[in-house]
Amino acid sequence: MPNRAAEYWPYVLFTTAIVAAVLNIALFGGGIVEPFLLWFLVIIVGIGSLWAFTGHAFVADDVARSIGWPTGGPFQFEVALHNLAVGVLGVPCFWVHGGFWSATVIAFAVFGIGAAYGHIRDMRSVTTTRLVMQGRFCISAIPLAIAAHRSPDCVPHLVKISYSSRFSAIE
Repeated sequence: MPNRAAEYWPYVLFTTAIVAAVLNIALFGGGIVEPFLLWFLVIIVGIGSLWAFTGHAFVADDVARSIGWPTGGPFQFEVALHNLAVGVLGVPCFWVHGGFWSATVIAFAVFGIGAAYGHIRDMRSVTTTRLVMQGRFCISAIPLAIAAHRSPDCVPHLVKISYSSRFSAIE
């Protein structure tokens, strides 16, 4: 029997991130993009990925069944470790900014967009709507990557080539 509470968890994370960002703006002022990016990174990427890790690591067969995939496959543990790594990157974004945010967004976006592609491909070849529900978390990688691109807290840490042909970070 599927865990109905777990199905709503991504929506709870998304709503919590939005509420936190709005409160951040109301209490501390400043720009709009950075607070939303901060709370999306901490809550959706960090906490959400740690939650996904627990599912893929500890109740892997239940997760596989909920997606409509065969149980007992080794992919579950590999996905769990990826989720753990991204979760460990996401939570410290509360304290560490700049290039760390960029790295976190890249890690989340590469896997998220790739997983979204995989889910869309499977939806075209398999007659199940369960894949639609699982793809909702992957799709969040796209707006997150766009927001990060527009954030001055990420962009200044890109690497440039100086006139002396050496790499140096923009300060």
